[in-house]
Amino acid sequence: MLHVSGPGCSSVGQGATQEIGPFIVDTNGHGLKYNPYSWNTEANMLFLESPVGVGFSYSNTTNDYHIIGDEFTANDSYAFLQKWFLMFPSYRKRAFYIAGESYAGKYVPELAELIIDKNNDPSLHINLKAILLGNPESSDAEDWRGMVDYAWSHAVISDETHKIIRESCNFDSNDTWSNDDCTKSVDELIKQYKEIDIFSLYTSVCIGDSASSDNRFTQIMFRPSSKKMPRIMGGYDPCRDDYAKAFYNRPDVQKALHVSDGHVLKNWSICK
Repeated sequence: MLHVSGPGCSSVGQGATQEIGPFIVDTNGHGLKYNPYSWNTEANMLFLESPVGVGFSYSNTTNDYHIIGDEFTANDSYAFLQKWFLMFPSYRKRAFYIAGESYAGKYVPELAELIIDKNNDPSLHINLKAILLGNPESSDAEDWRGMVDYAWSHAVISDETHKIIRESCNFDSNDTWSNDDCTKSVDELIKQYKEIDIFSLYTSVCIGDSASSDNRFTQIMFRPSSKKMPRIMGGYDPCRDDYAKAFYNRPDVQKALHVSDGHVLKNWSICK
């Protein structure tokens, strides 16, 4: 089972149809193309939208949207898994792996721990073998320090900005952003990543739909009130998120996925 980055980004739109699923969204969302590197050649894959509200997922319980957090997401994902195994009991005894990237560094270990705790009940047993994490957010403080040093060593920020951040930012503190020098300097760092791809510094950014790109960045950019790392999408094709957005907002696609009647459409986005 795969969790992608976030919190609040689509495992289906990103993981399944941009990365490791059997099909990849084609240019401008016109269709799908075969992915020769799909993981489903080696394993049965589940791409889970979480927390609730991501992608086409929804809840009929309004309060769910007000209590979303890491613990809620782990419990919700676990409830999904148990219902899935009830529907497909032949899979329950098979080896089960949870994979994820970025903020899944929080989601995946918490879900794995919950599975292990619940496995004391034989009727709920899930044959968890391992977890796989890529570029995980496991420590906010260490992630910030790494991001700052990486930006400096790759000439994204100046020596002066790097020095100010190192001297004025205590990323281990619960009050990091009360320091004006720290906040202003980190703002300058984030500003640079509006112009380049944080995961692929030397390739072009998508300029085909500037409004879409700006909106996507706004969803994940640095907020002084939070210690969350910025969630900046990226990859070898800088416009891939735009392709996915175009594809999943097509009337025929939504109808085929049974999320709308093809007339009254859902508004799909890569991240919430």
